[in-house]
Amino acid sequence: MGSDGKPKFRRIDDHTAGWVNLAAKRLQKIPMASADYISTMIRAQAEAYPDSELELATADMKAAYRQVPLAEEDIRVALTCIYNPDTSGVDIREMFGQPFGAGHAVPNFYRFAEWFQRIVCRLYGISCDHFFDDFWLVSRADLASHALRCLLETAALLGIIFDPEKTQCPSPKTEILGVIFDTSEILSAGIIHVRPKPSRIKNLSITIDESLKRNSLSSTQAASVVGKFGFLCSTMYGKVGRCAALGVRARQYWSGPETSIDPPLKTSLNLMKEFLHHSPPRRISLKPPVPPFILYTDASDVPGRIPRYGVGGVLVNTSTLPYTLSHFSFRVPESWVQRWIPKETYMGQLEILAGPIALHTWASVLKDVRILHFVDNDSASASLVKGYSPRSDSCALVGIYWLRASSIPVDIYIDRVESKSNLSDGPSRFDCLLLERLGSTPTPALIPPELLNEDPLSWFSP
Repeated sequence: MGSDGKPKFRRIDDHTAGWVNLAAKRLQKIPMASADYISTMIRAQAEAYPDSELELATADMKAAYRQVPLAEEDIRVALTCIYNPDTSGVDIREMFGQPFGAGHAVPNFYRFAEWFQRIVCRLYGISCDHFFDDFWLVSRADLASHALRCLLETAALLGIIFDPEKTQCPSPKTEILGVIFDTSEILSAGIIHVRPKPSRIKNLSITIDESLKRNSLSSTQAASVVGKFGFLCSTMYGKVGRCAALGVRARQYWSGPETSIDPPLKTSLNLMKEFLHHSPPRRISLKPPVPPFILYTDASDVPGRIPRYGVGGVLVNTSTLPYTLSHFSFRVPESWVQRWIPKETYMGQLEILAGPIALHTWASVLKDVRILHFVDNDSASASLVKGYSPRSDSCALVGIYWLRASSIPVDIYIDRVESKSNLSDGPSRFDCLLLERLGSTPTPALIPPELLNEDPLSWFSP
């Protein structure tokens, strides 16, 4: 559906069925822009004009591929067949522009669009970029309308046609590539807000509801849901939400004929809806970077020890001189471990579990700061970085970690540290003597509410 809620259709000349695309090969790679590029452009303009409001504007080419002509000798083989219901026959038409379904049309058009974008940037010094036929610019508010006019008037001089109905005039809140960029708080708070387009959330929610209602989801439909959900997650807050797609990913790669929705798949679809409606907008800070806080977490699983399971964390506060340290030790209840998939050792799950407990424990200190989070377990750090795990128990814990991060909010970089260099090794084993000698302050561990309920769905509820 389009933004107006009406069905959206696109005519595609299928060059796959006749093996035209298979007969062609091109080694050229296209460096395409993305939503992250736009954030980078805004940041660059904010640094160049620190005392100015910024606005964004967009323009969309009309019938874009058709504006790039075919070589004259190729027109005779670029035929389009259209069924005519009046004559019950097939009408054959020559095509003079790039056919949408042809593989070579993609780089052919992109070179043309890139050429025009570079002309505008070099002639006028405008901060402009594009994704195929979608063009956007970032400018000071007092110059934005002039920049947009330069873009459109130059296009007209070169014979390039833009669609006036799709042009967005300069504004601090602008939708680009299905993402809404909000620069209204750049001067007051030094923050850019990035959120997904509401209609995309609504349409995906409708798709999920319809699948649940008819109790059916094919592998093709699952692939579509995963792709759309992944895009929305990336615009909301990094890795938040990827853990919810575990069950749908399994259906995506299922080769059998089964389409009915089993309990794990139902849980996954419901979790997707939770994330769609409750994850906060992404906040990008433009304030000068300050030294990041350093967080260490660790876990221990020692059979025969009472308690057997433990997790610990150490936070190095770099906002003060000299740096201050605080730490916690937490005895993991047996009832929590019994929820997980049975195995001989639970180190992977425990290492992940230490993360959300640490974030929740120091949430008041970590608000709007950067963190270097060090973990000495390869599988745990990889799962946290990816935002999900193929193991359902680990995946749930990863989801809690990123929900905690987004609720604070905090900017996290995760990396591995050698066990001998991990300051939280002692607290995870209930030995805090070294930390006490270093002047660290003991802190009671605070448990995220998601961990206190046995219903897996509630683990992910905000």
